[in-house]
Amino acid sequence: MQATRDQDKAIRAWCFYDWANSAFATTIMAAVLPIFYANVAGAELPGHQATAYWGYTTAIALALAAILSPIAGAAADAARARKKMLVAGALIGAAITGLLATVSHGQWLKASLVFIAAQLFFVIANVAYDSLLPHVARGRNLDRISTRAYALGYLGGGLLLAINMAMILFPEKLGIPNAGVAVRLTFVTVTVWWAVFTIPLIRHVREPGAGTGIETEPRTGTGHDAEAGPG
Repeated sequence: MQATRDQDKAIRAWCFYDWANSAFATTIMAAVLPIFYANVAGAELPGHQATAYWGYTTAIALALAAILSPIAGAAADAARARKKMLVAGALIGAAITGLLATVSHGQWLKASLVFIAAQLFFVIANVAYDSLLPHVARGRNLDRISTRAYALGYLGGGLLLAINMAMILFPEKLGIPNAGVAVRLTFVTVTVWWAVFTIPLIRHVREPGAGTGIETEPRTGTGHDAEAGPG
């Protein structure tokens, strides 16, 4: 009976990580950072060069993730450190994301480097996250659990994005000096959201044994995925 309760807690905690990391995909990857990059970080670049540089930045981030995440996944599997890789990727990625708040006018290179590093850890954490599902589910319906996680990803990522858009559109009503400050605060909210809502997984999901075949192909979207919408 206790084992069943512990497994239920682990499943809920695993699913809740999608709620945690979808904040990065919605606010950082999809909505706020691309506009911030074009209008602030890349403001001194001529013409449409800022848009082009942002495209190069995302391409480099995805290429590095595709190269490095299988290596990291194999190493984590061999060292029995899948959960450790997930937690490290999440917390380091969240911390790096907060550095976007320090990007000033014209600092497109800094913005690019910070984003590339943050997304790399985001994807590495997702590789470990997906690989933990069979261990967490143990005899349960994997598709049902995965679908629940995706749903939480959409809800969590969408909720924080709505809060962040309200901060940007109505800063004075929320006690924020201006929209510029609000945009930077959205980066900090992603850091806090991602880190805090990773805690249930840290507490309730155990480290699996080695040799069960870690998934090393990162998906490409939010939550589980690395590029598209939540979930």
